[in-house]
This record gives sequence, C-alpha cells and structure tokens, in this order.
Amino acid sequence: MLNNVVYGTSVVSLDELRLRLEDVLEIPFHLHCSSYSGGDYYRAEGDGDENLIIVRNDIPEDDGEVLYPELERYTLIFGVYSTPRGDHWREALGTVAELEFIEQRFFD
Repeated sequence: MLNNVVYGTSVVSLDELRLRLEDVLEIPFHLHCSSYSGGDYYRAEGDGDENLIIVRNDIPEDDGEVLYPELERYTLIFGVYSTPRGDHWREALGTVAELEFIEQRFFD
C-alpha cells in the first residue's frame, strides 16, 4: 500500500534542511522552481515512484499566504510521496531533530 509521509519545520532555512537531509539520507536533492509552489523547492527521487520534496510553506510574493493553510505553523514542509516504505522513511528521518512528524497517510 502506498503512503505519503509528511514533516514540517520552522527552525532551519530551505537550504539548511536540504543539506541536512542529503547528509542523513545520502540522496541528492535538486533545485526546482514553480510559481504554483511559491518559488524555489528541492526534489529528490527515491526508489520506484517515490518523490521527496522540500517546499516553503510561505509564498514570498503573496503577503501572508501559505501553500498549506492547515500547516501554517511550519515555514517548510518536507514530504515523501507515493512510497510503499513509509515506516522506513519514518525511521530514517527520526534522527533529524529539525523535523516534526505531521502525518503518514495511506492510499491505494
């Protein structure tokens, strides 16, 4: 069964979180830009169709707007999407003190 594993943080910058995750996960993240997601974000690929994404929750050009209103307390959102290995990621990310676990959502 596939699932998404989502974390949030407000204690580090986008680049600091990328460096920390690259170090812990030993996966390179690549810079992307999207007007939909408010500008720069980082993306990496895991096994199969897994996508790892670090995105700013605040939108710099839109004063006070956030991508995920339900997660407005976090300035950054990190997610592992379309993974059958949610528990693996939760264990691996458990050592990243800067991240707060938000949810693991299962789907078919």
